Amino acid sequence: MDASATEQHIVVFPFMSQGHISSITRHLKGSFKPWFLDDDSPLSKFIADSGDTDHESWGVILNSPALLYDDEINGNHFKSPLSANYLYWLDDHFTKPALVICISFGTQAHLSGADLDEIGFGLEMSGHEFLWVIKSKTWCPKDGLEKRVRGKGLMVRGWVEQRSVLAHPAVGGFSSHCGWNSVLGSLSMGVPFLAFPMNAEQPLNAKQVVNELKEGLRVEMGGPSGWGKLSIQRHSISNGVRELMGENGKKVRIKAEELGRAARQAVKEGGTSYNSMTELINKLCARHAGVSS
Repeated sequence: MDASATEQHIVVFPFMSQGHISSITRHLKGSFKPWFLDDDSPLSKFIADSGDTDHESWGVILNSPALLYDDEINGNHFKSPLSANYLYWLDDHFTKPALVICISFGTQAHLSGADLDEIGFGLEMSGHEFLWVIKSKTWCPKDGLEKRVRGKGLMVRGWVEQRSVLAHPAVGGFSSHCGWNSVLGSLSMGVPFLAFPMNAEQPLNAKQVVNELKEGLRVEMGGPSGWGKLSIQRHSISNGVRELMGENGKKVRIKAEELGRAARQAVKEGGTSYNSMTELINKLCARHAGVSS
């Protein structure tokens, strides 16, 4: 491919009306410099370097929910030694319909001790079973919280195999910061989403999940208290969990199940995502063969 040409390839993944994989080559004159950042800042340099990399690359692949679905990873069949404790706990709490909600805010979101207190008390107030993944190594539950929720809630510190948790039949809801990987994992596994956006693109992701796909609900926050900071209130957490897991969340649960089925169908042989990925691989192979010759 001539580096000076302007060319665009689109490989569509119709599993979602908005979902697609794009392979795009753009001709950019000079380095991309973000106008809103200091040229000497690390973030400005990172964005500029990313623009240069885009210019030199053949294309960019954007992941979609269908691509992340994996039939072999599910709560019944995939238990490593590291994951055994919380997956066996889920086994013991399996019911129909699924009543456990998983709560995880990723590896980069920062929550203060006061924030974690409010989340913990809110989960207790909701009365629902929960598996809560906690990043903090220093926070300790207050006022005997962990003892009171024992049997109904499990607090896990550190890393978990999130796809295995979301695929477990005991899990009927997922609350997260709306990082895109978490959103895709929820969609792919057909688990309804309780959106808890914090910063960056997360509010936009939450809008997509709640308003466009209609497979989730949003926690009503107390309002911003600074960049990347939110006023977290236990009553909002409790109400959000009750709504998602209760009768009011029935529509979004049905929608989530529909999207999960669509994702499974799309990646099967002959499915839309399977065919599109095959097309993309063939294009790359043909291009490689042309370069080699």
